[in-house]
Amino acid sequence: MKEEEEEEEDDYMSDAFLNPVLDVRPGVPMVKRVKETLRRETLQKEKNFQNRQKSVREQEQISRDAALQNSLNSGNKGFTLLQKMGYTAGQGLGKEERKRTEQELRETEVDLRKSQRACEQLDRQKGITVPRDRWYWPEEVTTQEEEQDECQELDAEEEEDDTELTSLAKLQYITSYLRSVHFYCIWCGTAYAVFQQELDTKHDKYERLVKLSRDVTIESKRTIFLLHRVTSVGDVEELLNEADVRLDAVRQKIGHIAEELGEEDLYQFHKAFMSGIQEYVEAASFLHFIRHRTLISLEEINARLVFMRDEKTERKVCGRGLWPGACVLTFQVTPTDYLLGVADLTGELMRMCISSVGNGDMDTPFELSNFLRQIHDGFSYIGNVGPYEVSKKLHTLRQSLGKVEDACYTLRVRGSEIPQHMLADVFSNRAAVLEEDDGGV
Repeated sequence: MKEEEEEEEDDYMSDAFLNPVLDVRPGVPMVKRVKETLRRETLQKEKNFQNRQKSVREQEQISRDAALQNSLNSGNKGFTLLQKMGYTAGQGLGKEERKRTEQELRETEVDLRKSQRACEQLDRQKGITVPRDRWYWPEEVTTQEEEQDECQELDAEEEEDDTELTSLAKLQYITSYLRSVHFYCIWCGTAYAVFQQELDTKHDKYERLVKLSRDVTIESKRTIFLLHRVTSVGDVEELLNEADVRLDAVRQKIGHIAEELGEEDLYQFHKAFMSGIQEYVEAASFLHFIRHRTLISLEEINARLVFMRDEKTERKVCGRGLWPGACVLTFQVTPTDYLLGVADLTGELMRMCISSVGNGDMDTPFELSNFLRQIHDGFSYIGNVGPYEVSKKLHTLRQSLGKVEDACYTLRVRGSEIPQHMLADVFSNRAAVLEEDDGGV
């Protein structure tokens, strides 16, 4: 079979390969008949190529080129809308990068030199001897060859970094530095020191409010820890009086917050002291519940935050004088802080429920359960339309209510089976199980 296949193949040295080759000799004129034959063959190839079946992509390209060569007439709706928007015939569409003219480049260089001089002057006034970067200050022109030799290597190292930043980029960096550090505008030529003082005053006041809020939080927590002893002490009234004294000290610190605010907007510094105020609401509402078995209202809390100040020492913060030599200051707890403080109160009531059972009090858990249900129903009316923090506290409130209800269930169903001195341990273990279940969900 291999021999037959070799015989069927044409020999590349035979006449079948040599005859089709044209007899082209350099320097010898081609015969007219041969030239005409070549021309006809070339035309036939071009005609065959044009008549062949074109692919879909080629047909789309041909139709697209034909459509682009024809301009839109005035009857086209899209062209009419473009003309109304300011388009003119022959104008290109799309956004093109605008090239900066030579005049704009010169103006940028002038502004850059102006900002560098201002930056150096203002830095030296503040005692800054080294610029933030080498090009923040104008370059010093010296004629000493020694200094040039010393700086030549440094310039060579920093040349790559400088070439990456254009004059416009340097101007933007220096302008931002002058505004943020020196409150200076190169186009106005003015340093707005008044705004600098206002911002410094605001920041200092914010820090003082944060410290006062921290003190309010600490003292309020100590008052809450004191009130938890109400289930185990004999003289309850003495303990409540001590809690009143501590809350009076907390109110004095809130009075200092009112002094710091003065005529300022309350919500401008609200985040600085909101945690302390919520902790105070929790402590005050806890004391009010132990004494009256009711929930304290927002009006009652605000009524206790009225402070008298001496006009001589507190002249700047006095809003209006009641009599010569004295003025009054008030602090208003916001509704959101009140709601968040009441939501935190439910956790303290849950702890009070467990501790009361351990001390043999079987009536307080059921009383707390009814009270917590009322608070839960009130928060449920708010739903998702209230502040975001309130919706987060609602989940914790439900957990506290569930633990109290579980304690009441255990007392009602298994109270006769378990000794009283062991009930507290049972409730603690069940509370731990409930917390694990809530975390798993």
